[in-house]
Amino acid sequence: MNILAIVLSATLLTWPIVAMAQVKVLMSGGFSGAYEQLLPEFERASGIKVTTGSGRFAGIGPQTIGAQLAAASRRTW
Repeated sequence: MNILAIVLSATLLTWPIVAMAQVKVLMSGGFSGAYEQLLPEFERASGIKVTTGSGRFAGIGPQTIGAQLAAASRRTW
């Protein structure tokens, strides 16, 4: 939960930059409890809508976090 709080705090501190950005989160299920508690307050306070994805931390296959990050890095934005 500490890592999530740090990320959310850093996002709020960079508000002018973040206000123009879309926030996407990719996480493993281990963080879901804390994330689900903090996300509504973050969205309310910041006005930023967060898109959330999830996947397995370890292993192989297209739904693992590593595979999803690799696929996202190959896309052109």
